[in-house]
Amino acid sequence: MKKFRSIIVKFLNNFSGAFVFGTSVSVVVFYFFYFILILFMDGERDLTPVIAMITVHIITLVFVFIMKINENFHKYDPELIGDNFVGFNKKCRMFKKNLELLFSHRVNYALNGFKAMEEEYDKNMDNGEKSVLNFYIARCYDLMGFYPNAARYYQSSKDFGFRNRVVDFLSARCAGSMGDIENALIMYNDIMYDESTPICHYVRTDIGKMYIKHDDAENALKWYTEAMEKHENYADAAAGAAIANLMLHNFEEADRLYRTALLNRVKDIIGFTEYYKEIKNAVCMNKDKEG
Repeated sequence: MKKFRSIIVKFLNNFSGAFVFGTSVSVVVFYFFYFILILFMDGERDLTPVIAMITVHIITLVFVFIMKINENFHKYDPELIGDNFVGFNKKCRMFKKNLELLFSHRVNYALNGFKAMEEEYDKNMDNGEKSVLNFYIARCYDLMGFYPNAARYYQSSKDFGFRNRVVDFLSARCAGSMGDIENALIMYNDIMYDESTPICHYVRTDIGKMYIKHDDAENALKWYTEAMEKHENYADAAAGAAIANLMLHNFEEADRLYRTALLNRVKDIIGFTEYYKEIKNAVCMNKDKEG
């Protein structure tokens, strides 16, 4: 039913857009020929009304064009949001504003806005909108480190019908962050072999990060090495393997992998370099104390 309604809405939007566009063009063409006609007429010619009307219609045409583009597309995550929160009503405007806050890294403000929507529009949202809203509430909690709340809202998002596998990936990450490694691995493994989603290529490095957080360098290195062998998320895998080798006191191998990560343009080179040096100094200090 939702898909059928979406098709109807798109048809009506396109029809109305074409109607307005066609009407505006017709009026502009009319005044253009009217302008030509006046040029060949005898007597005094006052072109001000004609020019004014043409200007008004051109401005209207541009406004309608911009409005239609803005109405039918989301600036962020269009593949996740889909046809939800499309329009110019207050609910859609609130969602877009909160999404803008989230992507501007003002996560706390975004969370407050999404929660206000949850309370105000609970009875005026369909399951598709609820699934998307719950996903972004979860995302806010996740980024703020409130993993139990994030896990609850991720699950709620899935219950309302959110089907993109990114929600399973992030749920697994939450479980790992809460120390539930066994359940996290079950969820990760389910995604890892699902080649229909591109996120499957990030699973092994994410498992490696999970083990690094829990100070398990051996298991982390195992997953990072597998990712490198399969050329999955290669730069991040090399970076993670470098950190794991540092923790295992394999300094030469760590330095080699560190250079590999840099050569393959790991994300945030400056941040990674600082992190690598910090871990290396900490490991060396602990080694000196133990020696």
